[in-house]
Amino acid sequence: MNRNSALARKVNESKGSEILAEGLDSPFTSLKIRKLMKIISESPSKDRLADVGCFDGKFFKFYKSCGVKSIDGFDILPDALDLARKQDSDVRTFLWNFEGERAPAGDSEYDIIVCSDVIEHLFDPDNLLSECFRILKPSGIFILLTPNLASAWNRYLSFRGRMPLGHPGVSPMKRTETTVNLAHSRIGTSKEWAGLLLSSGFKVQKIDGIWSGNLSRILCAGRPTLSHTLVFTCSK
Repeated sequence: MNRNSALARKVNESKGSEILAEGLDSPFTSLKIRKLMKIISESPSKDRLADVGCFDGKFFKFYKSCGVKSIDGFDILPDALDLARKQDSDVRTFLWNFEGERAPAGDSEYDIIVCSDVIEHLFDPDNLLSECFRILKPSGIFILLTPNLASAWNRYLSFRGRMPLGHPGVSPMKRTETTVNLAHSRIGTSKEWAGLLLSSGFKVQKIDGIWSGNLSRILCAGRPTLSHTLVFTCSK
């Protein structure tokens, strides 16, 4: 692992431990759950699901309610995996450094892989994507959720001379504006993420979005490129 990756991991582990200790949650969590449930419910095969970046396992019960039979959770935080196992004792959990290690799973093992709010935390996301491609079944789907640099709100902030929401900022340890997220290493546009997914072997089947509410969705005419969170549904 290079110096930048190690620093990004240190910051993320610190932030993750803080979230675990304080029980913090994103206001977008319920919206993301609904979006994931819709995609998973429509998937033709739900035998095995990998939650890459499962954190404390709060999403497990929602996956099962969609008909998923078996779940494996992966994360970099041992404390988070301890909590995840308490959510569902049937779920297998694995410690995995997404940037520098081979996934502890076999080739073509999963029907569905969910990677929600993970990739923006990595200095080098290429290993994560190549490994997810490897462990996905030929008929499986890969679901990626990540903040949108070019959201309508971020365009407004940039116009006002402010830092975009979720931007990693100019320093990995210090920030001036509250919109900066020091736990992030990068955020991008739908076009840039789609290009990276394609270069990793995936076929992007659909790009959707998550908005803060119905009003913002209406104002953005439902265009994913203006949404708060980008949602990519991909195949091999």
